Amino acid sequence: MIDLLAKMERQVMWHLPGRDARYVGSFLFDPQKQISLSTNIAWDHDDYMLFRGRSSVDVILLADSTGALWTLVDCVISSLGTSSVVFFVGLALRGAHFSSKDSIVLRRKMIRFPYMDTWLGRNPLHMLTMDANQESWKYERPADIEFEMAKIGVRLIFGGDRSSGSDSDPPSLSINYNTSVVIESLKGELQSLAWFQEKGFHIHNLLSLLLGQPLWRIHEAATIAQDDCLDLVFRQTTTSRAGHLHSDHVLVHFHDIKEEFQTIVENWLMASVTLQPVMDLLAGYVSDPGGFLQSKLLMLTTAFEVFHRRARGGTYMSAGDYTPLCQRMVEHLPNELNADHKQALKNRLTHGNEYSLRKRFAEVFVELPEPLLDFFPRREQFVGQIVDWRNQLTHYVDPAKEHDLQNIDELYLSCRRIEVLLVILLLNHAGIRYDLLATGLARCPRYRNLVADREHKPSESDAANSEGGVQIKGVFWDHPELKSETALRNRLISGSDADRSWILARMLEYGRVEDTMRLFDLDEIKRRLHFLPLRDGSREMIFRKWQRMFEIYGTARK
Repeated sequence: MIDLLAKMERQVMWHLPGRDARYVGSFLFDPQKQISLSTNIAWDHDDYMLFRGRSSVDVILLADSTGALWTLVDCVISSLGTSSVVFFVGLALRGAHFSSKDSIVLRRKMIRFPYMDTWLGRNPLHMLTMDANQESWKYERPADIEFEMAKIGVRLIFGGDRSSGSDSDPPSLSINYNTSVVIESLKGELQSLAWFQEKGFHIHNLLSLLLGQPLWRIHEAATIAQDDCLDLVFRQTTTSRAGHLHSDHVLVHFHDIKEEFQTIVENWLMASVTLQPVMDLLAGYVSDPGGFLQSKLLMLTTAFEVFHRRARGGTYMSAGDYTPLCQRMVEHLPNELNADHKQALKNRLTHGNEYSLRKRFAEVFVELPEPLLDFFPRREQFVGQIVDWRNQLTHYVDPAKEHDLQNIDELYLSCRRIEVLLVILLLNHAGIRYDLLATGLARCPRYRNLVADREHKPSESDAANSEGGVQIKGVFWDHPELKSETALRNRLISGSDADRSWILARMLEYGRVEDTMRLFDLDEIKRRLHFLPLRDGSREMIFRKWQRMFEIYGTARK
């Protein structure tokens, strides 16, 4: 089994389908960079001319030093010389040779993601039972969970087996169980590689949203007509090692939607035909915690507008009423305008009946129930700010407004709120009820702290949980003993160095900047930052954010 998170390098002998010439080369898989095939062995003029003038090769066949057969697909020529060539590879399949992309047909595909057992509610200890003589423990393999979706011709199975431990392990030695997601054609027919890649991609996105976590693939395999197994190797956007995921961190648990899950997946895969750009933009945002916030704001506002236009529509007037009005306006365009200008105005008038971005936000907020609206305080101000920022970034409306785009905290919070809105809209469009989403968002740490700054007058309970102005209620929700500033400061004074690092990590992940800086000096934050127990999904974003804080504030302050 090939670990998709581990680097691999092999010496290989490679060739093109239908050609006798063989070349020695080096095959490299680096999950954070690329898959590449390179050679620096001199070849003759005919070999050089074979690749000259080509930008890519569909398929390359090779055998590595262990004797394994590989097929490399979508190979882009990165550099070409008289004695060397380097290919960047889109996908590598270990286990067989295929003469072309069209000849790659699969029977089933298996994908292993992290956190699946947490989401399914499979506790390894529940799989151990005492045998009849009460002297040893017996492991019971949990049953596969299978769904047959006739509308889209897909069978989806959650199954797998124990990855460590023995049948006699006592409960204190937890057995690891690895669940794989299996995709098959409902009729058992062979399907193209592209068919399986598309289904796997969309199911990946759905599971990532349901878990409230960016997902990556630990291992991916497939079987072909002869039931031979292939390993699939490709570069991933996220390449973190999975840690433990607490069930409270899951947005929507499987047991809450088990009865509707088949319909949800069917709806999701059917919606992907029109909503794929939305899913792509949101997946790109969630899987990459770094990057420029202005770019992310444009990605998210585009995703929202595309979703609303394709899933909700929205026009000020009926098409029948607007079309004659539009024609009259076009006919009365001034003759002084040149042809290009006239055509530009005609295009704008043609689409002038569609809702504006501001109107689309307003329509959605009317639709949402009250518990979900808690994530969007000061909605009119929020929408106005988003529209102004989008217009400023795309049209450069007013140079004086450029400084507004330097407000990192506001930009970050606005991006997070649009993310939440898209998650709500996409999952509800797939068939998940608003009340389940409201419960999950209020519980899941990735989203729950976005409710913290809602606009209201502080109550006595709020004051009790924010003594001295430090708001920690949403930071230590799972530690009642730390829900007052006094208790927190006492722990910082009397606790160990590890306690101090843990508290700082929680404040950086879930707290406000000003509260963190009231509890810790900037010098201490800078000294500890790279050694803190931060979640993989938030680490890079926190580094970028606090690097900016160090630049702004310079020296330490309380």
